[in-house]
Amino acid sequence: MVSLFTNQVVESANYFFKQGNVLQQANRLEEAVLAYQRAIELAPDAARFHHNLGNTLVKQHRLEEAVACYKLAIQLKPSFPTAYYRLGEALELQHCYQEAIAAYQQALQLNPRTYQYSYRLGEIFRKQGNWQEAINAYAQTIELNPSFANAYYRIEELQSRCNILSYPTLKRDQSNSYPTVTEFSTHPRGDRSNLKKHQISILFLLPVKGGSGGAHSIMQECLELHRTGLHARIAVDQVNYSRFLQHYPDIADAAEIVISYQTLSELQQLADQFLVVCATIYSSVKLLEQLIIRNPTLVPAYYIQDYEPLFFDQSTVEWQEAWRSYGRIADAILFAKTHWLCQVVNQNHDVNVHKVEPSLDHHVYYPNPTPVSQSQRILHIAAMVRFSTPRRAPHRTLRIIQTLAQMVSTQVKFTLFGATPDEIEAHGMPVPNTATVLGILNRPQVAAVLQQADIFLDLSDYQAFGRTALEAMACGCVPVVPQRGGTNEFAIDRENAFVIDTTSDEQCLACLLELVQTDRQELQRLRLNGIETAANYSKQRAALSILALFHAVLTNSEPSPVGATYVESTQTALPLSTISVPSNTEITCPLNNAANTAQLEEKLAEIKLRLMLRRKWAYLRYLHQRQAFLLTKDVETFLSIGCGLGLAELALALEFPDVQFHLTDFDTTRLTMAERIVKQWSLSNVTVGRYDVLATPKNRYDLVASIEVLEHIQNDILAIDHMCLASQKYVFALVPFAPLHIKADPKLQDYVWRKFEHYRYGYSADDLNCIFTDLGQEVMIIRGCYWRDAGFEFRQNNEKLSDDEIRLQFPSLVQQAEKDIRASIPDTLEQAAGIWTLVKI
Repeated sequence: MVSLFTNQVVESANYFFKQGNVLQQANRLEEAVLAYQRAIELAPDAARFHHNLGNTLVKQHRLEEAVACYKLAIQLKPSFPTAYYRLGEALELQHCYQEAIAAYQQALQLNPRTYQYSYRLGEIFRKQGNWQEAINAYAQTIELNPSFANAYYRIEELQSRCNILSYPTLKRDQSNSYPTVTEFSTHPRGDRSNLKKHQISILFLLPVKGGSGGAHSIMQECLELHRTGLHARIAVDQVNYSRFLQHYPDIADAAEIVISYQTLSELQQLADQFLVVCATIYSSVKLLEQLIIRNPTLVPAYYIQDYEPLFFDQSTVEWQEAWRSYGRIADAILFAKTHWLCQVVNQNHDVNVHKVEPSLDHHVYYPNPTPVSQSQRILHIAAMVRFSTPRRAPHRTLRIIQTLAQMVSTQVKFTLFGATPDEIEAHGMPVPNTATVLGILNRPQVAAVLQQADIFLDLSDYQAFGRTALEAMACGCVPVVPQRGGTNEFAIDRENAFVIDTTSDEQCLACLLELVQTDRQELQRLRLNGIETAANYSKQRAALSILALFHAVLTNSEPSPVGATYVESTQTALPLSTISVPSNTEITCPLNNAANTAQLEEKLAEIKLRLMLRRKWAYLRYLHQRQAFLLTKDVETFLSIGCGLGLAELALALEFPDVQFHLTDFDTTRLTMAERIVKQWSLSNVTVGRYDVLATPKNRYDLVASIEVLEHIQNDILAIDHMCLASQKYVFALVPFAPLHIKADPKLQDYVWRKFEHYRYGYSADDLNCIFTDLGQEVMIIRGCYWRDAGFEFRQNNEKLSDDEIRLQFPSLVQQAEKDIRASIPDTLEQAAGIWTLVKI
């Protein structure tokens, strides 16, 4: 009876525990706490019960109670690493850093393969200003998870801040350490003559889950190199390994050429078996860098699949990493499959990029052996819808399909793949009744769809190559492709494809309506031309072109790279400036000092449009900084602190060419765009450089400005004091607004720290007035910005518009934005989100 009773109690305790888990996930925290407490009453010795109760209490900001729960969980189960980790998090939120460090270290000791533990250690050391310990912890994180981007970013940030050239490399064993960065930089890697005697072997680094066109390229070409007898393999991180292989059920020897790794040491041991190690995506370049630091005899290469800075907003860490990837390893062999991609990288990064052949697997993609009757009048359109990649324009694709279905419902049917019905519904997009949604497909499944379809619809903003469109041709399906990018490698308008401006809904719809009316004979002509075009591409040709490239480079018979010596093909790729996605190369026309007023106005309009296209607060930041500038007198020199991309300041520099502008940021990689524009336009009144506002200023300027910088600095008073010291006449500062009761809320303060790394939620007018007055300065004016009924409405409206719509509506959008300029100060967050001041020195 005792045993039975005990079992019943345990079952009851588990019931309440599971109930608590469900309630916590539903964010019903008070109910979750009660459920966990009931479970603990029934089974007080269950460590995980106390642990999960602690997790819920942290969400409620009941930190002291949470700490007590975690400590009790540890007391009950001393070998509970997650409890130590959660204890460390709670202590960190209480700013009990030394205790948090001890908790994280204990978690790491119990589970030394969990990278999150070492990363949190690094974050605490960074907050304490213990730079070297932070770098060591981040280095350990990279060893445990070589693909964890934040650790690389933190190391580079601290190296820049502390002038640390390298960080201690981890060891292969107890006796032999890897070479440092400095040792690597002096290694005679430029002389490759000793490599001639080695047989070429290639390891492709591909730390992704697979399924993309780029992954298919690597898989097809590596497999072909392998089948020719070459030692070629693909390294995929263990997290993605199983999912990666699931995309290739049709490849019997896929598992033979795809090798998994978990730690950096495991990847190093694998890489040491090859002559060439090749990055394939921006995030794998930093892995390659680590490998060649440790083994300088490796030959680095980068197979560029796309221009990846276009994937991200330019204010993000990912954009910075993608931008730097092309020049990160000085002597890497760079190559790509289209002339357009080679040119774009060359023009924007001044590096040589070699052209290789694209691949096509004719064992998978081939015409339908039992073609659909040519007499049928229903046009079958296939389209890929992938919400995870916005540049593929899933919303536009569904919008055009829905409109076409409404106009000619009895003449078209659709097959959609790449997204499930639930995903489409979650994005609020309608699907025509004549559409079949198949979800995510593998290669043979995609081929089966294309073999049955008449048209493949690709309405992407641009395509670096457009693999699926070429595969559609091979299947006897006529593609509609974007004119922007590299599709002109194979697509000829109205010969084997339809090439259109996909950013125009009107052109997209007109093209499809034309196809609906196209007779079957004309469609058959396009289909046969496409099959003939696709026949020019193969896995064998692509693999041999890669092999030939490495042979030429490694034997010093290097082929001419695509760049300055490149001879244009008969079809010219559109300039990157026309792509309607965030671009780092939108300005390519030089502007000399003798440029006339019309030229200056044209460039100023272009910069303003770019600010508008960046959405969020970008244009409003420029507008308010300009407003403050107009209130000053006799300003000849302007220092911008933390200006990021610098577009707003460049607009001012164009409008006021007699003023000398110095654009700065603590992280100089963010200034790359500004540097390029200054150079290309020969802007003699603009300089660019690094600036640390916490260091004593060496030079003085008439106007010193910062926009949304001070809230990121722990010692903001010192930063403001140094801004005043650096100024001869005026200081301008724009910061988030927050009234007193908001700033006093510790929950909100914790939130802005964890989400934005803001040391302050915001500033009130009284804050700004007191800070500058206490420093002996005269506050000229304080004004609110980002008003809820003006700037907020402008931003929300702007973010709903496509790039084309923003261009068309630009004048009216400017007028709407200017409504945010008003001579008043907010009292509540319901009124405005920002505030700025102009101070006279």
